[in-house]
Amino acid sequence: MSVRRQPQQDRAAATVAAVLRAARSLVQERDLADITVRTVADRAGLSPAAVYRYFTDIEQVVAGVLREHAAVAEEAVASALAASRHRSVEGVFRHVVATYLALYDERPELTVELRP
Repeated sequence: MSVRRQPQQDRAAATVAAVLRAARSLVQERDLADITVRTVADRAGLSPAAVYRYFTDIEQVVAGVLREHAAVAEEAVASALAASRHRSVEGVFRHVVATYLALYDERPELTVELRP
């Protein structure tokens, strides 16, 4: 995870986790343009200064959420590819697509609608 400062203590790691958890929930509820450091801080029960201690701006917070989503998808696809070793190219493709669809069915919070 790319943050302004790496959390060194459990309490700091908990703060970063709270910020990302709050941002994840806001991304599901609002347009990205309506999410600010203040709205994330309020949702996390923190001050904006606490957010800025670890993230330079809201773009970095949202990027952290997107990186988490990408990591989950990457793990699922890697697993699907490993299970598809003996399939045809079409079979691998179908298995990977099915894996993505199942992942987003099971974890709808991983979907982010990017609007201008």
